[in-house]
Amino acid sequence: MRAGGPADRFRDLIRQRLLPGLGELGFESAPGVLAARPAPAARPERAGVRWFIDIELAPWTNPDKICFAAAWGVHVPGLAAAMGQAEPLRPTIADCPVRGLVSLTDDDRDPAWHRLTRRPWPLWFVQDVACANAFLGSVAAHALPKLRALDTVVKVQEHVFSGLVGTWGAPEIDELQTIAQVAAMSHLLGERQNALRWLDHLRERSCAAMAPEVVDARLAPLREIVLAS
Repeated sequence: MRAGGPADRFRDLIRQRLLPGLGELGFESAPGVLAARPAPAARPERAGVRWFIDIELAPWTNPDKICFAAAWGVHVPGLAAAMGQAEPLRPTIADCPVRGLVSLTDDDRDPAWHRLTRRPWPLWFVQDVACANAFLGSVAAHALPKLRALDTVVKVQEHVFSGLVGTWGAPEIDELQTIAQVAAMSHLLGERQNALRWLDHLRERSCAAMAPEVVDARLAPLREIVLAS
């Protein structure tokens, strides 16, 4: 029995093993990512979020060795629009305010890499089965608990806020992005005054890096979005 190289086996692995396995966890194939599912809504009247699972290829992947990890993310529909941006038609992990790579360590610093290499039959078949089981097992054991803890916009906002690290000097772009996301999620939750307070904070921090008139021009569309609600 013969098989193609690791790249061919990788495509088969996704179609024949990973997607069916993720289906058993409630995920479905989705444009932009490997699979997605809506978070269970305890309160349907609240704005919901979507959980994403995708594949991250390692930089050292080559035709003879496919190395990949499981990526996870929590997508907040409407967040981009609330930040004055176009909503992505095919949202990806990069569009998620909270995301990461599945790690088997407590500090999440070492992604769990899975490998497909050239091997003769039946060793390649054994490797493929083991690789799929390890990938799906890591999603179930490590990604799902993180996702279940982020099943509402409120919890996502709290998580984003917990990572906010302010400084006295000029702000980093990540700090400004985080403040904007917190303000936008307040808007999505119908908390107008809280959203405006966060926009005021965003203005204050932004003015440490650029002229106030420039900041006001950039924030004007966001204020209009909040005030129009």
